[in-house]
Amino acid sequence: MSRRTDVSRRSTGLRTVGVSALHLVDIENLCLGRTLPATCSAVWDDYQHQVGVGGRDQVVVAANAISAAPAFFALPASARRILVPVLPDAADLALIDSIDVDRVAQRHATVVLASGDGAFAPLARSLRSRGLRVVQVVSAGARIAAELYLACHELRVLPLSGEPQLQAAA
Repeated sequence: MSRRTDVSRRSTGLRTVGVSALHLVDIENLCLGRTLPATCSAVWDDYQHQVGVGGRDQVVVAANAISAAPAFFALPASARRILVPVLPDAADLALIDSIDVDRVAQRHATVVLASGDGAFAPLARSLRSRGLRVVQVVSAGARIAAELYLACHELRVLPLSGEPQLQAAA
């Protein structure tokens, strides 16, 4: 049996009674670069349904100045927001720099990395080495860095949201 689990079709959350999770969300990556208000809201709704965010969980979200308004308003008020410059990988690096791995290991049992970017692979390996469960979340159609995929315990794939549905011609 494989050590990895792909639960993209399962809609149960990560909830374990009395245990909290840290969610590091690269919202631009999760929205596949389309950070329109409707897309961000739909993606966050799917995230909550597929992953679950408990009352004791901590959510940290990074977005650049162009994406910040639609992204940040779609998220819960309790989420910590990090505004980054419009530069490649700025959100990834800000999320990675925002946490202390040892402190996270003392406070949480699970870390959810909402991104497919390989920049998170060293962080995922470090968290695993401290006994934390590491879950990767991406949207359907997102690129997934093999290094990050292999460093995580589990992959969850969100359905494509905020997209117009094509209907067959009558």
